[in-house]
Amino acid sequence: MLLEEKIGSLNIYTIGDTTTREFRAVEELKNIFKAALKNETGRLFFVSNYYGKKEIDIIVIGDFDKKFKRLLKVKNKNENVNFDRFILLIEVKDNPNIRFEEATQSITVIYQSNKGTVNNQVMFQMKCLKEDLLEKYGLECFIATYIWLRNLKQSQADKFNNGENNIIANMPSFDMIMQKSYLKKNLKKINGGYCYDAVYPDNLRAFKVMCNSILQQEEIYSDQERKAIKKNISLLSAIIEAGERLNWDVFEKPFSPKDLGIDSSKYGSFSDYCKSGTTRSSKWNKHEILEPVEFDNSGKPKKYLLISSYKDWIKN
Repeated sequence: MLLEEKIGSLNIYTIGDTTTREFRAVEELKNIFKAALKNETGRLFFVSNYYGKKEIDIIVIGDFDKKFKRLLKVKNKNENVNFDRFILLIEVKDNPNIRFEEATQSITVIYQSNKGTVNNQVMFQMKCLKEDLLEKYGLECFIATYIWLRNLKQSQADKFNNGENNIIANMPSFDMIMQKSYLKKNLKKINGGYCYDAVYPDNLRAFKVMCNSILQQEEIYSDQERKAIKKNISLLSAIIEAGERLNWDVFEKPFSPKDLGIDSSKYGSFSDYCKSGTTRSSKWNKHEILEPVEFDNSGKPKKYLLISSYKDWIKN
């Protein structure tokens, strides 16, 4: 679903499934941005539940007609920082079982006895999003990443903050969000302050193409397509979990659904998850996760490998 609204000269587009917790989080985040940017001219995009090589909770894209200034702290001094474009990736965490591992300076979350490292998860999401943008639009850009601990106050979340994480707590301010966005990025010094360059001039056209494609709803999926993508993600997790359980290297040792104890009727034919042209079946899934490596006498695939780009997959 694509929702449009306008405040003065600021156009705001919200994309996603209105029934999800991520979309509800977007609504809260959007109010923070609207209050801070209501006098600016440009476009804001809020995308929830993005399905690419990795599912991402929230992506925020800003595209402004001219630079706007915010007085932010740079190297322990208040400085004017100029923004005109930004891309923010936000992982939403409101689970109470959040831990900070001091030895590794990482945040972990416990889900039904499964322990996941959020830091690594977010870094992998950023890597996948960069690959998506490069493949689709030829866009190379800086993406600021965040972990949004929505169930904590900022005073509680402060203990999670360190040089490797951009942590925001419940009800962050716009300035806090943007100040954290350049912790790991060198700002360009200009007269009277700094310039934040998320998109360099030679990538500006690709950035505009990306924004316009969102407006044309090229990134919006039908219910049928969304179900197919969710199956893709579920199958990926099932294969990795089975490999770990059976001590089976799913990237190196060919497997069939039976080898891993996976009920293929739950996900559809494995050949549907292969690149077009590598199998005889009609491809219906938007993404490829499997490579066929063994075939029967009729040419139908018998065994597969997981595509190597998913080696860093981290389960939510």
